Amino acid sequence: MIDLQDVRYVRLRYPDIEAAIDFACKVVGLELVRREQGCAYFRSDSKDHTLVYFEGDPRDHTLAFEVARGDVLDAAGAELERAGMAVHEGSAEECELRRVKRFIRFRDLTGNAIELVWRPHASGRRYFRRGMRASPASAMSACARPTRRVTSASGPRSATHG
Repeated sequence: MIDLQDVRYVRLRYPDIEAAIDFACKVVGLELVRREQGCAYFRSDSKDHTLVYFEGDPRDHTLAFEVARGDVLDAAGAELERAGMAVHEGSAEECELRRVKRFIRFRDLTGNAIELVWRPHASGRRYFRRGMRASPASAMSACARPTRRVTSASGPRSATHG
């Protein structure tokens, strides 16, 4: 059995990224932390991100779980392959898009994409939504100029994106 630590993130494809950003900020109340390479990253807690919307077929979704160590990730990959699952090891570029050191991807029995990740980045601060309902102006303001503090293997850094 694979030793999972936490649900790490969800990656959702959507054909209209601007509508997805609007929904995530104004309706769900997530914090937009960055936009890059056709992706919009949102935070709901102290993780670097918990939701990513990216343009594409809305039937293609991914759920990611965190594992504690690299050897656990290796053992999970071997166990999945023994069970007859095709396992994909993430490239350096794919790891950077996900803000993780390493990951593997496989499909469950119904075809859903599942990723197991090791050493995900952290934001360095907890996100707290102000009030139960954000005004459209404040939600758009938060979405227009995301700010983040990232802690990774190379150390903490701050950045403003817009």
